Amino acid sequence: MKFIVADLDGTLLKRGERELNRNIISSIEYILSNNVAFAVSSGRTYVELKKFFAPFEKDIYFMANDGAITIYKEETLSEFPITKTFTSDSFALHGKYLTYIKTKDALLTRKILKQYHNHVKVLDSNFPDEPIYKITDYTKIKYDDLPLVYEDRSMKEYIAFGVDKGIALKNLLRHLDIPKEEC
Repeated sequence: MKFIVADLDGTLLKRGERELNRNIISSIEYILSNNVAFAVSSGRTYVELKKFFAPFEKDIYFMANDGAITIYKEETLSEFPITKTFTSDSFALHGKYLTYIKTKDALLTRKILKQYHNHVKVLDSNFPDEPIYKITDYTKIKYDDLPLVYEDRSMKEYIAFGVDKGIALKNLLRHLDIPKEEC
């Protein structure tokens, strides 16, 4: 075995947990000490993942935003930004390091600031100049020209067409020259 990849929510992080438990941390330490590469694959942003995996930040691969961006040691290995112009009056746009928000809801703004650890910028216009990897929309609008990856009562999340965690994993294995049988 040369490579292990794991999802975060519902796999490494159980419902209600806010940090990795000691057994998971020990397991990752063991994996890395045996020269096996490790990646976390998640719908969460890179900034969120770095917080959970801070002790391993320089040693593991991050497949963030449902596979829309893969990062290792701060280097972007693959990316699938959203190229569509997006219009809404209450949303969050997720870049590599920042989440950009546009909303008039003060409670939502506070929630987003906390969730993304203050790596947030309030927008005047709809799109920043940097690549956007995921959109979280807080309105009732459904956008059929973007793939919906998650939805609950308060929001919907979208990524670019042709990307998912599986595609990101295939690209990473190709980049590392590791056959899928070794993963």
